[in-house]
Amino acid sequence: LQYDIVSVIEKPAEIKLSEKEIRSLAAYAHEHWRAQRKDLGWKYGELYNQQQKIDPRIASWENLNENWKQQISGMVEKWPAVLAAAHFKVEYLTCR
Repeated sequence: LQYDIVSVIEKPAEIKLSEKEIRSLAAYAHEHWRAQRKDLGWKYGELYNQQQKIDPRIASWENLNENWKQQISGMVEKWPAVLAAAHFKVEYLTCR
C-alpha cells in the first residue's frame, strides 16, 4: 500500500485508512493468518473443532463469512491508532 512505519519519540497523529486500504489490508491479514493455520495442520470445515483442527474461518477471503470479514476489517482499521500509541508513525511513501 506504499506505507512505511517509523519509530518516533513523540506520539504522532494517527492516520485514517481509506475503505479500500482497509479491505486490502484485511484480506492480506486474513490470508497470512490462514496460511499459518494451514501450516499448523488446520483444515476448513463447517463447524469449529479444536481437537480435529477444523475451522470455518480457514476459507479464502473471497469465500469468508461477511461477519468475519467485518471483524477483521474492524481490527485493521484500529492499527494506525495502536501504532501511534506505541510511538510509531505511519507515513505514505512517495515515488521519487
